Amino acid sequence: MQAIIDRFIKYIRIDTQSDPNNPDFPSTEKQWNLAKVLVEDLKVIGMQDISLDDNCYIMATLPSNVNHQVPTIGFISHRYQS
Repeated sequence: MQAIIDRFIKYIRIDTQSDPNNPDFPSTEKQWNLAKVLVEDLKVIGMQDISLDDNCYIMATLPSNVNHQVPTIGFISHRYQS
């Protein structure tokens, strides 16, 4: 449990404030900083097919832990910015 708490604290310490005057996506280099940390942590926890695209979208695959076919499930997360 402590490892999960430590990882969460590591993430929330990264400043990811957006720039409302920048039309680019992501709008700041700070947002890339979090994405790069997430990519490295996904590797550590065993995710596969990890990618970080030009829009700062991260994708990864969690390998199956069963020996038979199961449906693929997708999860999407979005950080709200005002």
